[in-house]
Amino acid sequence: MSDETPNSNPKVGVLARASRSFKSGAVRLEESALFMYLRAFSRAGIILIALGFFLDLDDRQAATEFRAWQTLSSSAPGNIGKAEAMEYLVAAGEVLDRTQARSAYLANAKIRGVSLSYADLSNSDLTGADMR
Repeated sequence: MSDETPNSNPKVGVLARASRSFKSGAVRLEESALFMYLRAFSRAGIILIALGFFLDLDDRQAATEFRAWQTLSSSAPGNIGKAEAMEYLVAAGEVLDRTQARSAYLANAKIRGVSLSYADLSNSDLTGADMR
């Protein structure tokens, strides 16, 4: 066994002094005006990003709705996402009466609450579709 105490070990003393020096430097840094400004700017930045996200939300929803209408009215035959476009538009509260959705692939589509009065679904595949 050694008679050395932790304080007599030179490595422990250096580490303790470095730790105290680091802590006091960190406290001084936190108290500095620059650090306070950086903290305030970072908080303001987070608030501005969140605000921008919510302000842009309406534009993104309108763009998604526009793309759904484009898909639904496209004359391209086959499965190009017309069933999904219909589902989205019905969920968004849009009325699909008089919709021109020729040659739509709507097989097995489950679109509840859709109103398709006077809609043109000529040449569409409605096998197994449920549109009550």
